[in-house]
Amino acid sequence: MPFSDVVGHSAVVAGFRQQMMAGTVGHAHLLLGPDGVGKAFLARQMAQALLCRQPAGDGDACGRCPSCRSVAKGQHPDLRVIQVEEDATTITIEQVRELQRWLSMTPFHDGRKVALLAEAETMQEPSANALLKTLEEPPPTAVLLITAVHEGRLLPTLVSRCARWACGPLPADALREALIARGVEPGRARAIVRRADGRLGRAVSLCSPEVWARQQHWLDQWHTAVAEGALEPAFVTRPRAELEEGLELAAAWYHDLLAVQTGLDLEQLVYPDQVERLRAEAAAWPTDRLLDAVEQVYATRALLQQRVNARTAVAALIARLAPA
Repeated sequence: MPFSDVVGHSAVVAGFRQQMMAGTVGHAHLLLGPDGVGKAFLARQMAQALLCRQPAGDGDACGRCPSCRSVAKGQHPDLRVIQVEEDATTITIEQVRELQRWLSMTPFHDGRKVALLAEAETMQEPSANALLKTLEEPPPTAVLLITAVHEGRLLPTLVSRCARWACGPLPADALREALIARGVEPGRARAIVRRADGRLGRAVSLCSPEVWARQQHWLDQWHTAVAEGALEPAFVTRPRAELEEGLELAAAWYHDLLAVQTGLDLEQLVYPDQVERLRAEAAAWPTDRLLDAVEQVYATRALLQQRVNARTAVAALIARLAPA
């Protein structure tokens, strides 16, 4: 799986390959960007390039040597992946300490040990401080590839010890081509891209009819909750990440209402299959209230990302959006 398998992120790939060719790869790299844009996959490609035994002259992995095959299978002894464990919400200090112990060991092959630490923003201060110690005094053979949504959620001193790589949302054309390459019919791919918000992971998941239907069901529940001005019971037990994604769906709906009100090209809608419903609802919303709705939905999503009480935040939002 060489860098040619990466969708988008051409500037990041080019910059990292240049470091590989120059032999100037640092000991810590921070990949920053929204969930679902492919940060973890890109980090694995970086790990493969770092551990390849027969690297290409252009800074890429060969994709064929035993080391590359082991990375692709998730079985390389000098690659360790640290992520939030099942039924947990954070990367724990115990996980970081185990990583430190592992990094201090002698590599099995070729002089490098590579650690991929995903969702670094979930770390509490003790875990972050423990990781910072490793970044300040890294073992000479260690390379850390860290992913996070935004550097503002990390310790500034931790961020300062890393080379930063910006992994933004993917262009619509790149997403559409990636889906078509996976066998998705072009018209269906266009519809999926509208809802994917530049995120390959979300686009791939939306290829599933079950996921598509679940999103529609969430929107239906949202409309009911706002119309009644009361917290929909189904929202109470939803995982925080699902609430965050749902608020993005709601924000896109209000954007579409604004687009319909202002006469924008319907091809730009996120929900073009619901244009009649959008027109009917847009007629009932004053423009200033729609603008406020978009702002409030995004503000509430930001609160959820700061780990505030999700039920309280969503209930307050619904109360504000409810008809007077």
